Amino acid sequence: MWGSGRPCKKRTGTVFFHDVNLLPEDNRNLYICDIFPAHVSVAIDTFNYKLELSGMLLSRPHLLFGRYHMLEEGLDSSHEQSPKSPGFLAEIQRRWQQDGANSLGYTLLSKELQPLYTNLTVDITVPAPGAPEPS
Repeated sequence: MWGSGRPCKKRTGTVFFHDVNLLPEDNRNLYICDIFPAHVSVAIDTFNYKLELSGMLLSRPHLLFGRYHMLEEGLDSSHEQSPKSPGFLAEIQRRWQQDGANSLGYTLLSKELQPLYTNLTVDITVPAPGAPEPS
């Protein structure tokens, strides 16, 4: 979803992508513009507050502030785990540098200007440009 903010970057300045099932545990984790992309959820309870790093240069809050609680699956029926997840997750180590936000296809569905943020709603079921058609 990183790329979905690019068309609006000139008008908004900064774009934040947030998982709906992550709840901040500390209100001192500031959502601000910085010179590097920000990764604000540096410690998630479900992952035992550990983070795997990919070597990307990012701005991160202090570990005490960037703590999040992940809501359990099943609480929201619209967010059920896909039956394809086990096989898909097993392939991540092989595909993570080529597949993901940098190759995601999307359609901007709506843009809502709020006093402190702009909410972008995107459809990510659109194939990425140049991606083969599903068989």
